[in-house]
Amino acid sequence: MDTKREEKSSQSLAPLQVDRLLAALLDSPTILFEQDTDLRFTWVYNYDLADVPNAEPILGKRDADLVPDEDAQRLTQIKQQVLNSGIATHQEVPVTLNGAIRYFDLIVKPRYEVDGTISGISGVATDITKHKQLEAQYQMLFDRNPNPMWICDLATLEFLEVNDAALALYGYSRSEFLAMKVLDLQAPENRAGVLQAVSKQRTNTDYSHACESRHRKQNGTIIDVEIDSHALTWLGRSARCVLAKDISDRKSAEDAQQRLNAKLETKVMQRTSELQAVNQQLMTEIIENQRTTDTLNLQIERLNKMYSLVAAFNQATDLNEIYEVAIVGITDLLKTTRGAIMMPDPSGIPRYKASVGISESYKRAVEDYLTSSSNRQETGTVVIANLADILGDELLDTMRGHQGIKAVASFPIKYQERQLGKIIIYYDIPHQFDDEEMQLAQTIANYLSVSITRKQAELALLASESRFRTIVDNLPGTIYRCLADEQWTTLFISDSVESITGHPSNSFKCRRDCIQHVIPEDQEKFTQIVESAIAARQPFELEYRVIHADGNIKWLYEKGQGFRDNYGNLLYLDGAIFDISDRKASELRLQQSLHEKEVLLKEIHHRVKKQLTDSFWLTGTTS
Repeated sequence: MDTKREEKSSQSLAPLQVDRLLAALLDSPTILFEQDTDLRFTWVYNYDLADVPNAEPILGKRDADLVPDEDAQRLTQIKQQVLNSGIATHQEVPVTLNGAIRYFDLIVKPRYEVDGTISGISGVATDITKHKQLEAQYQMLFDRNPNPMWICDLATLEFLEVNDAALALYGYSRSEFLAMKVLDLQAPENRAGVLQAVSKQRTNTDYSHACESRHRKQNGTIIDVEIDSHALTWLGRSARCVLAKDISDRKSAEDAQQRLNAKLETKVMQRTSELQAVNQQLMTEIIENQRTTDTLNLQIERLNKMYSLVAAFNQATDLNEIYEVAIVGITDLLKTTRGAIMMPDPSGIPRYKASVGISESYKRAVEDYLTSSSNRQETGTVVIANLADILGDELLDTMRGHQGIKAVASFPIKYQERQLGKIIIYYDIPHQFDDEEMQLAQTIANYLSVSITRKQAELALLASESRFRTIVDNLPGTIYRCLADEQWTTLFISDSVESITGHPSNSFKCRRDCIQHVIPEDQEKFTQIVESAIAARQPFELEYRVIHADGNIKWLYEKGQGFRDNYGNLLYLDGAIFDISDRKASELRLQQSLHEKEVLLKEIHHRVKKQLTDSFWLTGTTS
């Protein structure tokens, strides 16, 4: 695969805000899908979240078959660009479903073959409609907030938005206020300090600014205000949200009190103490903000790795590759060098399927220990932060004595309450698992369970298709399925049709190809019976004659019926065809034999009647 192309693809995904990323993965319903180079869906997971009851009918379809034209054009343009450029994209798109507009956070990546060619796309669509509704609610809270608030552009200091409380406080109309800049609102003596604070905010967008200032109202009155601001992105622009509180009365009272108590040392000390407390609080907030930033950066890193892990699950070709992807991913995300995946064998004994950092002798010892049903571990989550705290357990003693393992945690791999196996994580030192690590490990276990179940279903489907093919090939007749379109396109017809008609199966492209081999006098009956049965939603049976490729006439018996979906729409025509030429020949011979016997009986009857007549005549004459 082209490494530069992958790097370019990953670089094109600009990171979302942290709250949007968390919502997309943890809170919002997510649809996973894959499409080929014709943008036809080849796999969909969780499509019922889009209010479509069954994902199967969309396989093989395009977006234009599922959503309104305008939405389909938008989606097709986005996905086609990924196919053409080989670069992934991350966009927010509106889609009309069941008459209502829904918003989706859409991630689309190219899907590569081993030789580096693009074979299609894979994507994740997360419903963020509720998030959009929350944004509208936040706007309403801003407008109706009783405290004066505004939003200003950090680069130009232009006002971008203002609420009614601010207009009432300062006496400006909305158009007048939005036509000004931040410095226009400041008292002259405060402008230098404001510019200094803005400079800090521009170099450090996480800088939170709280202060007291002096502002000028529309009528020229100077008021004291308490300012609290924080960074945000507003319509794609770096901005600050500012909350102002009129403290003129409080400041007047404080000034009066300071003038009255200027000579009192206790008041001076009290004020000094208050200032120290404010400074300490500010320092605490700065430290806390830094911790929050570090935590968010770690979460972003983990989310990106999680996206890559899910993509690797989807690209895995067999179960062993899925196990290897999972163990590498979870040890990387949880910062450990040891881990394992155990799955039960047919007798229910847990066996290692993938591992890293543990010896073969240890794995054999654990499997031998678990052979006894009394030693089977719990099926739920098990966390031991320090193995030294638990004494007298044979398995734990083995861990401590031979492997140097100090902490361990196992997470169940479940699918629809069915236990599939477990993921086990080991640490060389005691380790206290926090809530985020627990949630991250269980999320990987959940993704792993889906991947295992899906791959098992794929393998079962292949086996089922093989069994079906064997059954069809051994049937005495021919099985077929036609698509319910204008031509009745043939989707499947067994190879045995060649032994019946003398023509290969690939020559029957549609229903019309079958009809052309029917002798002319049977064609009308052939078409009428089938169409009448479909209209009546009944099975059909008919016998007709066809011209074999060698020129002979063959009698065929056909039985079939239409297949409809849950809404009554005709999807397919299924049926079976059998060669009954031998039976028809036997019937003809039987009819000929019956006719010959009937002629013989008539001749015998005639002769007997004549003899009786002659005897009667002779008897009468003698008398």
